[in-house]
Amino acid sequence: MDIDYPFVKGRVLKVLVDQYPEFLARSLLIRALDLEGIRLGDHEFNGVVTYLRDKGYVEFRTKPIPGGKDKLYSFRLTPAGVDLVEGIESDEAIEL
Repeated sequence: MDIDYPFVKGRVLKVLVDQYPEFLARSLLIRALDLEGIRLGDHEFNGVVTYLRDKGYVEFRTKPIPGGKDKLYSFRLTPAGVDLVEGIESDEAIEL
C-alpha cells in the first residue's frame, strides 16, 4: 500500500486543529482519519505522529488505564502546529 505521507500528515494536523487546545485520544484520531478513507497500520500511524512531534507540531500525552498495563495515548497541536495549519508557517513535507 502506497501512503501519501505529506497528505496524511496534513490531515492529522487538520483533525487536531479542530480540537485545539484540547487533547484528542488516539482512537478518535485514527477514527477521524478512517472516516476520510485514510487507513494506517500502527507502524505507519506511529511514524506520522512521531514525525509531527519531532518537528514540534504535535505533543503526546499518555495516561495509564486503571487496572491494566495499557496506556491511553492522546495528541494535540502545539502553537507551531496551529501556525502551520493557518499558513503562518510552511513545511514542504506536509500537504495542507
